[in-house]
Amino acid sequence: MTDWTTHADALFDPGAPILGITGLETRDNFLALGEGSTGAPSIVPNYGKRANPGDVGTYVFARYTNTGNVVFGGSVAGSDLEPTSAFFGGDGGDLDFPTGNALTGTWRCYGRFTNEQDKQSGAETSLARGATLWLRVS
Repeated sequence: MTDWTTHADALFDPGAPILGITGLETRDNFLALGEGSTGAPSIVPNYGKRANPGDVGTYVFARYTNTGNVVFGGSVAGSDLEPTSAFFGGDGGDLDFPTGNALTGTWRCYGRFTNEQDKQSGAETSLARGATLWLRVS
């Protein structure tokens, strides 16, 4: 992995060429950014680093278990989300979303949810909704 080198702004003169070791270190800093080297600023969450499922900056396909609408870009508590998958099953070939354990943290919606009515009871229910992609933001 390439080392990150911090340079003081005063080291660079606007309009002047970057020479010598400073030029080489500056070149290497671009590699260090992409590799996620220690000390390098993060340009993309978890880029180049191994993240655990559920860490900030990770995505999950989950269903929203609360009632109410969630718009694209909206945020919800992880306790209102359950990781899932989607498959055809049940009577009439409905799309099923098996439940999982609730998440923690705050998640941003990369889809949307709208209240739907349950076919049998006519009541608004989260069970009648599908699932979408979520990003953990905190």
